[in-house]
Amino acid sequence: RYVGFNNPLLTFNAFAATWSGTDLEEKIPDRVVLGDGLVHFMEELGLGKDGRHYIHCHEFGHHVYFDLGEKERFSSEAKESIRVETMADAFAAYYLSHKE
Repeated sequence: RYVGFNNPLLTFNAFAATWSGTDLEEKIPDRVVLGDGLVHFMEELGLGKDGRHYIHCHEFGHHVYFDLGEKERFSSEAKESIRVETMADAFAAYYLSHKE
């Protein structure tokens, strides 16, 4: 039904999904999802692969955060959201600046 940019969940979004602590933990592996609209937008900005790599590293940073047991600390408070996103940005910056 949804093709390309028509999927409202995948057009201009990226997210890290984990099922740890649920019944699905053993059945579905953790994953990072990048929407095709977001990838296209990065290309339009002239960021090409670097933009995609940044987004992937940022979302992977959330998985590192999950594995450290920090998922339980998530809340909907703005202050906590800023901290979680800034931490993911820090992971992305570190991994993008270290080739090895």
